[in-house]
Amino acid sequence: MPLCFLLFVLAQVRPAAQPAPALHLVAESRFTYMASTQTTTSEQWLAESMTYETRGARVIITRQDRGVRWVIDTQKRTYSETTLAPGSDAAKPETANESIHTAGFSYEPVFAWTVTQTAETATVNGRTCRLTTADGVADFAGISMKLWLCPAQEKELERKANGRILEMARFRYQDPVTFATSLLAKQSDVSLLSLEATVDPPIAPRMLHQVRFLTFEKGQPPPGIFDLPGDLQKTSK
Repeated sequence: MPLCFLLFVLAQVRPAAQPAPALHLVAESRFTYMASTQTTTSEQWLAESMTYETRGARVIITRQDRGVRWVIDTQKRTYSETTLAPGSDAAKPETANESIHTAGFSYEPVFAWTVTQTAETATVNGRTCRLTTADGVADFAGISMKLWLCPAQEKELERKANGRILEMARFRYQDPVTFATSLLAKQSDVSLLSLEATVDPPIAPRMLHQVRFLTFEKGQPPPGIFDLPGDLQKTSK
């Protein structure tokens, strides 16, 4: 048997390559408003160009390599499909369900920020994190944030998690997200493992946002987790 043909045959029977390791996250988010606390837990797998996320009865699979996002309703066994714009990432953060009559209407404050890097440390998911505080002041509104930052072990991979924890905070205003994103971009060697924020809106009660990672590890994703199951019915958006 010719050597080139033998190599071809061996290539066909070679086991399929395992997917590259991904970042496995389990995050808990708490939003407290008017003495009521909403708690959400999300499991996520973040790979280089693919993400998987659970949000209650929903599963969101983003395939940047295919330019598509699927949102699956696991109870109805249906899904919707969205074409991604070039360079887009995860879905926009979900905002909390405040009443427009008490939450400041359409006012969008722009905060002046003061950042303090403290010497206080805490252990989060087995990692030693250092506390950075950020206080923002705007007309009729204020915010105080606590950011627990630890040295990144997988810089490129863990950087994706920084955006996810900000999404799960569900800030009503965009400025805190923009500010924190910029702050973290200047520190590419750190990961944000826990966040707390107290927000005082102009004419609404105080809001408390808390997000922390219960699991933060690199691992092998389950086979086919980034693929769309074949037993679902497609729905229009």
